[in-house]
Amino acid sequence: NEGCVVIDEFDKMTDHDRASLHEAMEQQQVSITKAGKHITAPAITTIIACSNPTYSRWNPDNNIMDNVPFPSSLLARFDLKFRYLDIPNIDEDIKKTRHSMKMAHGRPDNLLSDNDMMAFINYTKALKPELTMGAEEKLIKFFSTLRAIEQPDKSLPIEQRQFEGLIRLSTAWAKFHFMKEVDDECVNNAIRIYKESLSSFGMTVEQGM
Repeated sequence: NEGCVVIDEFDKMTDHDRASLHEAMEQQQVSITKAGKHITAPAITTIIACSNPTYSRWNPDNNIMDNVPFPSSLLARFDLKFRYLDIPNIDEDIKKTRHSMKMAHGRPDNLLSDNDMMAFINYTKALKPELTMGAEEKLIKFFSTLRAIEQPDKSLPIEQRQFEGLIRLSTAWAKFHFMKEVDDECVNNAIRIYKESLSSFGMTVEQGM
């Protein structure tokens, strides 16, 4: 509770385990039955997950949901989704291999220490920035525009919970910069990141698609 769960090979999880995550992401709690007793516990948790496509490689001839190996109802509960394609690129591949070499020689000097990172996380958790009226109106306007766009079948789901996700992203931006208010700048950056998420799947808001 109030922690972070990082999951690799998300597509390899059993349906039972994914159902447990479903409850945590939907109701922010988990249910456990032991020795005939049914208990619930709070689970306000950040979940970061990585998954392979349905057939290990993304098929551009299929729609988005046919490439994703779990139901749209679960996918919709993530505030951000990014598609990463492993396309050969000499410049990018050199950057990646050099980074791997640095990590092989130990922790780079420019990274925060474990203690500094923990202090940063604990401080930002204590911050409770509030949305300004202007920020609220900007979020409402963007989301209403987003919902009005006609979606093709089996594209990324855009539901009311995405609006809640935009609020969380805007608030996270404010916390990251130690701000006492969630202002227009925070909302603009949350919208920018959300658009990048859609763009990674070939979806664009500007062109109404």
